[in-house]
Amino acid sequence: MRLRIGNKDLIKDINRSLVINEIRLNGPISRTDISKNLNLGLSTVTNIVEELKTQKLIFEIGEADSTGGRKPILLEFNYNYGYTIGIKIEENNLIFALTNLNADIIRRKKVPFKRGSNSNDVLELIIKNIEDLIKAIPMDRSLLGIGIAISGLIDQKRGRLIYSGMLNWSDIDISGILKDRFNVPVYVDNDVNAYTLAELWYGQGRTLSNFIVVTYGSGIGSGIVINKRLYCGDFGGAGEIGHMVLVADGRKCECGQKGCLEAYASENFIIDYIKENIQFF
Repeated sequence: MRLRIGNKDLIKDINRSLVINEIRLNGPISRTDISKNLNLGLSTVTNIVEELKTQKLIFEIGEADSTGGRKPILLEFNYNYGYTIGIKIEENNLIFALTNLNADIIRRKKVPFKRGSNSNDVLELIIKNIEDLIKAIPMDRSLLGIGIAISGLIDQKRGRLIYSGMLNWSDIDISGILKDRFNVPVYVDNDVNAYTLAELWYGQGRTLSNFIVVTYGSGIGSGIVINKRLYCGDFGGAGEIGHMVLVADGRKCECGQKGCLEAYASENFIIDYIKENIQFF
């Protein structure tokens, strides 16, 4: 009996999530169209919609044109239901953005730190600035989650940084530290994966099922989307093209290997190469 109850609860949660995403991505939309798009019974959709309206996660915005019979009521997602904070950890900067649930930026700030700083010092700086941004959230709203984008290999399920050659950090429980402090969900991912998801949801990738994003700067990376899903590989490093070894026993890379693409084509390499090979008169 417990198993059956648990299954019913799970199915209800899944259906609720599907309806929320359908309204968020395709709204304004009617109950009937939600039912057709998700292949859910209209009564199921109606019950979920009434619950979401009570919670103020969605609201009605008017009527659509009728094709016969009553005009359908259109539903819209409440993007100002709550707020999130996104943080990108760069080589010597932190970039913060306070956003609503449509990723509209409410407040943005850039905070420098000394190159080579240890993780504890940078996490203290992150905590201080999150606390400052929370003060900008209206009293009748709340912080719903925190997202961290950082270079390197990430254990996405646990929100843990495995290793970042650029920062020279390893085995950092970023998610656990911030969850304990702010009591909200914390998501940590590779910075290029985060950028790729932004393209998939809001950019050029919205109309594509399969694509690759390639980034170039102090490092070289990529994000891979297959069938509209981010592909990370078994160990989360599917997009780490900058660490493909091109030259056996070549130049040393930040990751510890020799001969990586990044060691021969990144911004840092080009700057070092110019310094080593151009004579100034």
